[in-house]
Amino acid sequence: MIVRCSPEGPQQTTLAEDIAAALAAEPEARAFFDSPAAFYRRTYLKWIEGAIRPETRAARIAEMAALLKACKKQK
Repeated sequence: MIVRCSPEGPQQTTLAEDIAAALAAEPEARAFFDSPAAFYRRTYLKWIEGAIRPETRAARIAEMAALLKACKKQK
């Protein structure tokens, strides 16, 4: 019997370039982004993806990075 383990939820390779770049620029935010359950990561990503205007998306990404750096699971 073979058991395969894999990480749960969005990972670095599945993130949009702008989100990945923001998390790469903030190692503390990136470390916290990887720590909670996948539900919290998906919630942040859905919130960002829901932005219609590019400037809104950029603002949400910046806010997400700041919240994660402060170790906040939710907005």
